[in-house]
Amino acid sequence: MKKRVTLLTVVFLVIFLFTVTAQAAAPSITTSSLARTVTVQGATANDVLVPLTAEFTIKIMQDTKNVLDELGKILDFFQKTGLPVVEYFDYDANKDYSAGGVEDGPVKKQISLLLPAGFDLDTLELHEFVTAQPFFYEKGIGDVAATFEFATEYIKDQIIVAVIGVFDEWGNVEWIPLKAEVVEDPERDGVYLVQIYFTQESLVKIGDNPFALAILSEPVGK
Repeated sequence: MKKRVTLLTVVFLVIFLFTVTAQAAAPSITTSSLARTVTVQGATANDVLVPLTAEFTIKIMQDTKNVLDELGKILDFFQKTGLPVVEYFDYDANKDYSAGGVEDGPVKKQISLLLPAGFDLDTLELHEFVTAQPFFYEKGIGDVAATFEFATEYIKDQIIVAVIGVFDEWGNVEWIPLKAEVVEDPERDGVYLVQIYFTQESLVKIGDNPFALAILSEPVGK
């Protein structure tokens, strides 16, 4: 019974996000059952990809309670504020946002540094919110680039950014923006994947624990 209630909660969230205002910019969310890891490679300082000699990988996992709880909090965020989804990562449920004029928080500022100058962050849409987990990471591996396939159809040169949520033992979350880009699948013409650059710092913080992975992208065809 408990599993059924959780599933219904996620379904309700997805339906709700189809109906939120354009300002909220979150038409749908893909969860972990519709995503997979394609490759994991080493990344040099210049983002040159190199093969990994270690067994390290990052896998998409079944959604954890922490991640499902965050989905519920996203729903609550839209119901209470109607703010753009990028504001969620700095959102404080104890503050009153009804008057507007919200100052950019630290996570939003970090996101802006990963996107082209002048890009309107308030137009970003949330299409992926999944659970992922690293295995066999060691500091000597350094930065890595992981490529994922999601149900969302991305297009060439689409602007995207990743935000990961690292949970502590009490379920509190720290949001860390990471560079991401759309890349063409080398084996399938016209199919585009999402490549995320995980820094060594972020992987050390994650440890070997499941984490939330969100992809924010510019709207297309609007």
